[in-house]
Amino acid sequence: MKKNKFKLIACIFSIILIFIVVSIYFLNTESKYSSLNLTKEEQQWIKENKSRKITASPILNNNMYYYEIHGKASGVLEDLSKYINELYGINIETNNNNSSSDSDIIWSSENNNYKKEDYYITNPYDSIKLKLYTHGKIKSLKELEGRPIAIHKYFKDLVEIYKGKVNFVIIDNIQDIKKLYEDNDIYGFIGNSEVIKGLKLSHNQTLYQSNISNKFDIGLRAAVKKDKVLGSLINKALKSIPKKYMEQIKIKNQLNYLKYSLKFTDEEKDWLRKNQNIPIKINYKFEPYYYRDLKHKGILNDYINMLEYLLDVSFKDYRNIQNKKPMLYFGVSESDNNEKKLNLMNTYNKYNLYIYSSYEKIIDSINDLEGYKIGIVKNADKKFIEDNLIDYECKQYKDYNEMTKALHEGEIDYFLGDNFIMANYNKKEDIYKDIYQVGFVKKVFYEHIGVNKEYKQLVSIMEKVDNAMSSYLFPKLNEISIEENKEIDYEPIIKIILALLGILVISSIYILKLKKEMRLKNDFHNNLHEALDKNERLVLSLVETLEDVNALNDSDTGNHIKRISKYCEAIAKAMNCSKEFINEIVFFSSLHDIGKVGIPDKILKKSGKLTKEEMEIMREHVSIGFDIIKKNDLGNVANNIILYHHERYDGTGYLKGLKGEKIPLEARIVAIADVYDALRMERCYKKGFSHKKSIDIILSEKGKHFDPKIVDIFIKINEDINHIYNIYK
Repeated sequence: MKKNKFKLIACIFSIILIFIVVSIYFLNTESKYSSLNLTKEEQQWIKENKSRKITASPILNNNMYYYEIHGKASGVLEDLSKYINELYGINIETNNNNSSSDSDIIWSSENNNYKKEDYYITNPYDSIKLKLYTHGKIKSLKELEGRPIAIHKYFKDLVEIYKGKVNFVIIDNIQDIKKLYEDNDIYGFIGNSEVIKGLKLSHNQTLYQSNISNKFDIGLRAAVKKDKVLGSLINKALKSIPKKYMEQIKIKNQLNYLKYSLKFTDEEKDWLRKNQNIPIKINYKFEPYYYRDLKHKGILNDYINMLEYLLDVSFKDYRNIQNKKPMLYFGVSESDNNEKKLNLMNTYNKYNLYIYSSYEKIIDSINDLEGYKIGIVKNADKKFIEDNLIDYECKQYKDYNEMTKALHEGEIDYFLGDNFIMANYNKKEDIYKDIYQVGFVKKVFYEHIGVNKEYKQLVSIMEKVDNAMSSYLFPKLNEISIEENKEIDYEPIIKIILALLGILVISSIYILKLKKEMRLKNDFHNNLHEALDKNERLVLSLVETLEDVNALNDSDTGNHIKRISKYCEAIAKAMNCSKEFINEIVFFSSLHDIGKVGIPDKILKKSGKLTKEEMEIMREHVSIGFDIIKKNDLGNVANNIILYHHERYDGTGYLKGLKGEKIPLEARIVAIADVYDALRMERCYKKGFSHKKSIDIILSEKGKHFDPKIVDIFIKINEDINHIYNIYK
């Protein structure tokens, strides 16, 4: 009897276990496809082609998108293939001979001409955004005829596309642009914004960013030969890739390709093997860029991590290595170079100095500080003060807290500081209350990594690293991620199994209900969501801090930015915009005028009409605002709002004179919200208009200042707009 009971129990357990395994497989398969909305034809195609070898050829090669290490395919495209393989359980392999004629998939750009009847062309999975910089203003491609334009060999696709229209000069190293441009051997060049930061053109050089720059953007797509079902599957898979994941694999492959591309001599390799711990010295003058504790990241931390990875060494504080002097110096300015006899690498950071005081007195220039006591952070800007002032008393402090305390206690009259750092300090602390930004220094300061010239092999090594980084046009490395993506985490599956074993008699109906409720995610997606949540909290904190800075000393401004956010939300909802877009415009619209923290109060609060010169200064708030936020990578919506909210629908606005729908939608919405609120507000220099009068003015600018469609929406919900104003005035 006992044996029979044992057999029965064993049989039940076996059946349940088999059922669980099948169910888990079913759940896992379902979770992969549920968000893709695959057709029955597509699902059938996957089943029938699991054992098929699908070949893919890269058009872009010898760059981060595709490269080979010891004959093994690597790069962004290889990671995309792996992503699709894991998603569908199929087998895409790279055609290593780079011949696309027989390949099923061609990783290409939108500028390659593939006939639609022969190929399924996917939506762009990525884009390379480039800008045209020239000596003079350019409004059309025709104006470039006969004028030499420098372009890096990396972007050879563009040379073919614009053959006969643009006279391209192909260069191997981005740093060659500086001499060519300053010697007038080229009329302009194509690159991204990071190139400008690294070139450091002379101040007497004029530089225009052309309005036709978007013509040089390269959209990256996949061309799938003949098989439309496979093409549709590839397109859906590419669309499902989270932006965060795309950025991670791009950064990873940028670093890997750079490391692979570095060609060190045997002597240099031997030197690196013998010097695994390189002593360094860091100038902590601007601590928020560095963050000495391990809980935060800063610009320099990223560069240190990157260099350690590229060189396979560790950087150690020279004070912790016995009898060792620094080989590398971080946070070096050009004025330090003569004293330390260093070989400077290209700049990795730049900043502007602003003047702060505990009382409101506008400082027009650094010369106005003659005769005053001035505070600076130790090792920061003493040389600059010495070069520009004669009668002064300069005091140095270890950090911003100590310097701010000294200002409150009357030890100093003013201090010089970085506005980015001040914007990120906690304004809730009493020590930072009643601190005013009263002026700024019209000079850009650059920071470098300096190499001790005594170590000749290291100088040579770092020069190669520096040249390679300049040549490959790295975008900003906000988060350096060296590790490969982890394999699937089966912990959720184990939990489900344990739960099912705990209730032995669960029916198949329960399993089917569970299937609908559960969406198993691999470890990458779990970590990704956690990272995105964390990133969102950090961005929210930053935005709130910037809002506090923007509203400093002006309660009207504080209410103004609250109303702008509410207006934009109402307009975007009435336009049936996506939930994601609505969240972003609500989130970032409050930063539209953040750049005004860099405009003197005597201009901001002037009671009369601004002079032409004052208007030019006022317009600078757009670029100042972009400079403040660009280091934080808040995204396109934030960037577009700050840069383009003063554009006009008829093309007569600024900063770039964009026209019509070329102005991003978020900027067009903020523009009408901003003007309406400005009309309603009472200021020291004007009385506020009534709601009706403000609406009449908005209507009169329909098709001129404002998008006609948005004006119609605005009029339709005008009572809601008026209600928002009255609540938050």
